[in-house]
Amino acid sequence: MIRIDIEKLLSFLDNPEPKDAHNASSVVGVIGEDLAAGAYVHYKKQNVRILHEENVTEGSKGGKWLDRWMVDDENKVLYQCEIKSWSASAIGGHRLALDASTEELKRVGVLNMRGLAKNFESEVQPNHVTKVLRKMRLPDSSEYTSYQVLPLLIVWMCIADDRGEISPVLKLKDLPCGLHFSTLEVFSVSLYLRSLYAQGIREIDIDAPSMQKRIRTLNSFITSDASRAFMDGLTASDDAHYRRLKGESSQ
Repeated sequence: MIRIDIEKLLSFLDNPEPKDAHNASSVVGVIGEDLAAGAYVHYKKQNVRILHEENVTEGSKGGKWLDRWMVDDENKVLYQCEIKSWSASAIGGHRLALDASTEELKRVGVLNMRGLAKNFESEVQPNHVTKVLRKMRLPDSSEYTSYQVLPLLIVWMCIADDRGEISPVLKLKDLPCGLHFSTLEVFSVSLYLRSLYAQGIREIDIDAPSMQKRIRTLNSFITSDASRAFMDGLTASDDAHYRRLKGESSQ
């Protein structure tokens, strides 16, 4: 598990300082998919789990790939999940301050959703977004054969429908793509973290095995003792390491 500072993350991805803007894609490359999936698990109050070791493919050579399988065992639902971590630093991205007004969230959310909708209206199907609407081959375990499979798109950016409705989850219906699924759930990580922040929640713990593996790989060829100690701290999950990372003394 890793602990995320919500305020710093929202500021970095939604309203970065000029000196940080060019680093966003690199940071997202390290943490993006784990962050998105972990935020959705948190939103579901830990009632879904991630199948980290299972690939999400169509099962044929040259077929499409997605990013995660997520399982809701209580409701017997299997989500085939695509993750897009586009942020304010991306081409065409829109900045949002941490204290952005509801009207500003609506304005930017509608703009982002209109941009996303172009993928559903495109003549090129499936594309890098609508591939989530293709039917994927079930995980190898036979326990999921009775589960309902649903598509899930997780994005970083704030989204809102044309009416300006702001919610971490939007359900799109009657999509014109002509693919296996015509209904799609879209989850906004930014809006969810903003809702937590508004409730006074400042940190979130998420499972991030891919991020931790990447940091360990970096650590394997970093020779500076100070750098290695820092990287070791990033992969730690216990309270003592959290205190060290925050500069607090361990009791």
